[in-house]
Amino acid sequence: MGTLVLAEDTGSSGCQLIVDGQQRLATTALLLIAVRDRLHELAQDQAATSIDDRYLKRYELSREETVTRLVLSPADLPAYDALVDGTYDASRADALTLAYSQCRQHVNDLSPGREDYRVLINLVGQLADSVQILLATASGIPEAYVIFETLNDRGADLTTADLLKNYLFSQAGDSSIGYIESMWTRIAASFEKPEDLVKFIRYEYSSRAGKVTNRKLYRALQDDIGAGSASVKRYLQRLESALDVFWLSGTLITRDGVP
Repeated sequence: MGTLVLAEDTGSSGCQLIVDGQQRLATTALLLIAVRDRLHELAQDQAATSIDDRYLKRYELSREETVTRLVLSPADLPAYDALVDGTYDASRADALTLAYSQCRQHVNDLSPGREDYRVLINLVGQLADSVQILLATASGIPEAYVIFETLNDRGADLTTADLLKNYLFSQAGDSSIGYIESMWTRIAASFEKPEDLVKFIRYEYSSRAGKVTNRKLYRALQDDIGAGSASVKRYLQRLESALDVFWLSGTLITRDGVP
């Protein structure tokens, strides 16, 4: 499954931050949830509970409550928690619920009858024993994003927005990462397509520093932003302020469906 990049989280006990690998881990978790739910339907409750306890949840004694082992970003957290808890709404059109529905269809095809439950147990065994990853664990956020960019500079097709996000996060420092991640999420959520986000970033830069090609944009942004959390905050604040001008200029046709 490639390389997962983790960073030690100094603000939480026993947890690590996922810098690269969120989608792979979330998809694996959704498959395990689908297997668990199908095992319940096949009256294999003990096996289903074992999946819950080993892979999806854990009891945290200090908090005296059961928590999920994987914590997603704020935008995806409600849908994921509902899937883990079995309280999800199947009619929802969010990405996680749709992905879970595909996993359920696959799992149902593998185990059409009660006698087929062993196929699902073998599937879980394959995930646990045969699927391999490379794990890179950094001492903190800045080092983790340096590792991420180094790995992805060797062939992965990342957009300028992907590279910029990781540069911003690498400069954030432990004390500012939450604020900077929140600002970036708000800005990125304004665009349906990654290429539109890149277009906006390039236009904002060009309006201040002159014309730049897509190929040279990322390096130009690094020089323009500078290093350190204060510089990153100023850049994101400026970028967020430019959003209204960008949309009012009619560069893109609609925002949230409004012309």
